[in-house]
Amino acid sequence: MLLNSLIVLLKEKFDSGLIEDYELVIALLCLVQKNTVKIEDVGDILKIVHQDNLFDVLKSLKKANLIIDDTIINEIIGKCN
Repeated sequence: MLLNSLIVLLKEKFDSGLIEDYELVIALLCLVQKNTVKIEDVGDILKIVHQDNLFDVLKSLKKANLIIDDTIINEIIGKCN
């Protein structure tokens, strides 16, 4: 999937309330783990989805950090295969 298409999809889902901020971070980390998205792009994607609101980006990252670790990411990826 093209990066711009992914950004549009995530932004639409986030803006409509279909995904929470921490779910957005978890999804992106799973995509990084699967080599679909580069880790370097995650910050830019989060900034775009959060309309350049760095406070909200940080809040999303903090929430996700409380919930996930590599084991959980690997479990999620395993369920998607």
